[in-house]
Amino acid sequence: MLGDDSLYAKVLRAYIDSANDAIFVLCDEMKFLMSNQLGARWMGWSEERLTEHLKRRPITWFIRDPTWAAAFKTQFELVLNGGVARFECWINPPDARSRWVEINLSRVEIEDVDMVIGVARDCTEQRNFITELRGTNAELSDFVDVAYHDFREPLRKLHMFADLMTLQLDERERNSDYDDRLRATVASVAKIAEHANSLASDLQRYSDLLSSFMQTERIDLDELAASAQHARRHVLAETDGRIIAKALPRIYGDRRMLSQLFNELLDNALKFAHPKRPPQIEIGAIIHIEVQHTPLQTVPALELWFQDNGIGATPEQLPTIQRPFRRLHDSGEFSGNGIGLAIVAKIARLHGGIITVAAREGDGARFCVHLPLHGGIRNNMQWSLEKKDS
Repeated sequence: MLGDDSLYAKVLRAYIDSANDAIFVLCDEMKFLMSNQLGARWMGWSEERLTEHLKRRPITWFIRDPTWAAAFKTQFELVLNGGVARFECWINPPDARSRWVEINLSRVEIEDVDMVIGVARDCTEQRNFITELRGTNAELSDFVDVAYHDFREPLRKLHMFADLMTLQLDERERNSDYDDRLRATVASVAKIAEHANSLASDLQRYSDLLSSFMQTERIDLDELAASAQHARRHVLAETDGRIIAKALPRIYGDRRMLSQLFNELLDNALKFAHPKRPPQIEIGAIIHIEVQHTPLQTVPALELWFQDNGIGATPEQLPTIQRPFRRLHDSGEFSGNGIGLAIVAKIARLHGGIITVAAREGDGARFCVHLPLHGGIRNNMQWSLEKKDS
């Protein structure tokens, strides 16, 4: 039955159109001679328009970026000269979504005409996963290195005080002030042990983020701000402090993580309050219609900002402010291990965003959380911004 050429062609065409890969044929000018439905959809045109004789455009027109267009042309010419090509390329059609694709090209000759058959597979998620994995591995390496050195310090002191207590026990009979000295030594050991325990707790908090899986839902940021403010009502009453939250939108994200982000930023602002004025923290949001998300892509974004009137920071301190266990101020003056802002930065990255900081010494700081509204890397989330009256 399949001996009928027209029926065979129809079956072959149906098979090609049902493929999970984009399949296309290009002439020697890189213009489309044929494409299956998926390939046409990726280009943002119908197959009829894509292959219309007098209106055909080269595939590099759909790639658009000059660097990647040149890379495709190089591989295409290699194939025309008898080679084979398999490579990754960024395509950014004007009428369709940009994506990473893995392309296989091979040359065929039909009726003395050179053609190139291409098979393309979407590898956007794979590339994003690899990029995120590399970033996580770098974070883990840095995290382990810093944690190792931070843990060594209290352990070294515990060892030193244990030796000191041994010496004091040897001198017990000869020194009348033995009990006072021993009590002071034991108090020091207890303080160091408390610090080591605090480090362990912060290690757990940060490592929980590294291994957590995001659960996205619609979240009212006003509710998160109100909850975080209520939890700090006693501290605000004691310090005569204020938290002023302006109208915030609803977004889709992980409620637990974003709640933690609010808590960490508010705690940071209250901890580093200026000694000569009551703490005041403002929270607001700005919607940017177009923000450069990657060198090749602009997206709408939400800027969530926290402005305080605390002690601020020097320009030299800002580059390391988001790294775990990087304390900017004397540990004797301020408590904590320098993990809070690292947690905030990690939460922002898990949502596909970043944080930025602007500060002046003695004049407060402004922390901005930038969240893309098109979707984060983790879980390919679909973000949306909704009006409060919806």
